[in-house]
Amino acid sequence: MDPESVAELLRRYSIIPPNADGSGARPLHGGHVAALGGHRRDGAKLITFRIGSVSESRFCPFEADEASEIVRRFQDQQLLPKHAAFARMIENLIELAAKMYAYEQIDSFVFDDVHLHESDYQIGDAQILASKVLRLRHPKQTPSEGSRRYDARVNSIEKNSGR
Repeated sequence: MDPESVAELLRRYSIIPPNADGSGARPLHGGHVAALGGHRRDGAKLITFRIGSVSESRFCPFEADEASEIVRRFQDQQLLPKHAAFARMIENLIELAAKMYAYEQIDSFVFDDVHLHESDYQIGDAQILASKVLRLRHPKQTPSEGSRRYDARVNSIEKNSGR
């Protein structure tokens, strides 16, 4: 997918997209660097979180507390600090990515160079592969906009009621 479509899809799931447009946001350096991705194994979707050479995978969609279990594993190995707000931020990112992967027609995705800081994260690069066309824009049709379906339904009701 092209970078604009990737950014739009990430925003739909409240995931902060990479700063590819040079909008002036300060890049994050230091902290913990991770990767997050989704792939298929034997037809099932998996989410994998990785820091260095340690990774943890779970089937998608997630059951309750699976993101917490992933983060706890990295905390137990002292790869992430045991700070509640920091852990919740990472859990939230993993949960949102898992939700996106579960509900969209995505074949795979990778978030590389994810810089994790105490109160923020920044995705360095995001790649999403989809063999089917994703419908990213959903135009709203309301009666005031005169959608054809609405007008046809009203006309049909009026004819049948004798107006």
